[in-house]
Amino acid sequence: DMVKAIKISSNPESGLIYTDLFIRWMRACYELRMENLIEWIDEISNLGREKQKDFISYCLRMLREVLISNYTDGSLNNMNDAESKFAVRFSLFIHAGNIGFFHQTLNELNAAIERNGHPKMKLLSVSLKICNYLRLKV
Repeated sequence: DMVKAIKISSNPESGLIYTDLFIRWMRACYELRMENLIEWIDEISNLGREKQKDFISYCLRMLREVLISNYTDGSLNNMNDAESKFAVRFSLFIHAGNIGFFHQTLNELNAAIERNGHPKMKLLSVSLKICNYLRLKV
């Protein structure tokens, strides 16, 4: 939901927390460090269900911003400094060939959390999928 994502991005405190969580998650997925992934999953599982769903909305927004930065001059982006700095390097791994997979997987995760799915199992499954998506070539 784009309205919810905009609301989250306008709240600087939650935005910084989510930025850190997103960056650590993507790095752990890229590096395939299971101990970091398990630690991250434990941390996000302790958040409430609503905050988990807000975080997923934030992830979708960040992926959108990174994709836009790949195809434009950056004038359409709405990222803070920390997000922009991370997006410069991360944009090499987000492209038209994998963004659909990210979108579908994160939306499925959101639906599973809404239906009281076990967050640790779902987050591990999604994290392993993301490990593969980051390695897809254009």
